[in-house]
Amino acid sequence: MSVLALLAAATASTATPLSGEARALLCASPAEGNLEFSRTVARLLVQQQPAAAEDIDTIMAALAATGTCPAPPPPEPPPAPGAIKGQLEFGLGQSTGTTDTANANIAAALQGEHGKWNQKLRVTLDYQDIEGIAASARYTAAYDVRRNLSKTAFVSGVATVERDRLAGFRSRLTQSFGFGAKVALGPTLLIDLSGGPSRRETEWLDPRGKEAQFGARGTAGLNWKIADSISFAASTSGIFEASSGTIEGQASITGKLIGPLATRLQFTARHETRAYPGIEPTSTTSGASIVYDF
Repeated sequence: MSVLALLAAATASTATPLSGEARALLCASPAEGNLEFSRTVARLLVQQQPAAAEDIDTIMAALAATGTCPAPPPPEPPPAPGAIKGQLEFGLGQSTGTTDTANANIAAALQGEHGKWNQKLRVTLDYQDIEGIAASARYTAAYDVRRNLSKTAFVSGVATVERDRLAGFRSRLTQSFGFGAKVALGPTLLIDLSGGPSRRETEWLDPRGKEAQFGARGTAGLNWKIADSISFAASTSGIFEASSGTIEGQASITGKLIGPLATRLQFTARHETRAYPGIEPTSTTSGASIVYDF
């Protein structure tokens, strides 16, 4: 079953208004001076349309109090399409002297909301060159879809594709479904927690070939608006499997410049519990970049 199907099944609505024909029948009897008949009809309607029990109770309370049927509720308007926001991030660095080093980080992100649904798509490229030789080249694409259950709780599905030949794998696909919560610790401080089962498929460069494992995924994020023009964000995520795992953490501080432009300082650390032979299990990157919001 797809992630979207799981989310839809987990969040199906259970409360519905009474149908027009049933409402007309329920409201007709008191006009003839027979409230008891309406009560009998109400009991039968609750059995046939249990999702409309709350609406039936409201109607019967009005009939008992005033003898007249309340006006039907207006139809709910379709949810307004949510705005789509985007962000482009571009950073370059170079050092010369004992060693010539160049690095680049490019990222693009889109986020859209529609009713109770929230979707995010982020694509990144991290590249480092030392003395003309590629020291790291990592490509990632992540899709995160959420369905709000309340103001704080949500269900989510996450799919991530990675490519990093210098880390020993051609591709790695991670899929996860779970539950989470958003907790406001203050007007400018928000914590986001989620977790659930995961499945990860890796295509290694060595004789292991393709490998698929089930595990668990957990994430925690913090967003703090320090001032109108300065914000701090930190996140950590982990994939935990029987024989391997990945833990990644990131922290950044963003400052507004002019209009949609901002500057960002960022630090990322990643640890592989089962790294490719000859590759350091822990890697870190840091840098500065220009961010454009649209």
